[in-house]
Amino acid sequence: MGIFIVIFFCFRNYMRARTQQLSGIKWAFYTFMAVIAGWFAGSMIMITILMIRFPELLQVAGSPDITPQEVSAYILERVNPIVADIFMLFCGLGGYLFVRHRLIKKALPPSP
Repeated sequence: MGIFIVIFFCFRNYMRARTQQLSGIKWAFYTFMAVIAGWFAGSMIMITILMIRFPELLQVAGSPDITPQEVSAYILERVNPIVADIFMLFCGLGGYLFVRHRLIKKALPPSP
């Protein structure tokens, strides 16, 4: 679902840039990078929240006897993954809105 939202955001800014006679590909790329950066920032915030809320998670994740699947199961028992996904999507939305704001504020090129 997340990839469809990224494509939608890129397409929206691509069309907005084309109506302002700017390079649509360039602005779609900027949108893609900003959404991915927002998503990354959201995931880092979510990891920080998890580490603060569940301090034993660091011990579980650092234990050499536990597999990554067991760590995932441990996290899924305590956190609803839908909430984490929605939070990261909203952080990605912030990246889209940032690029959209920059695109709207960009001055139109002079007409010939």
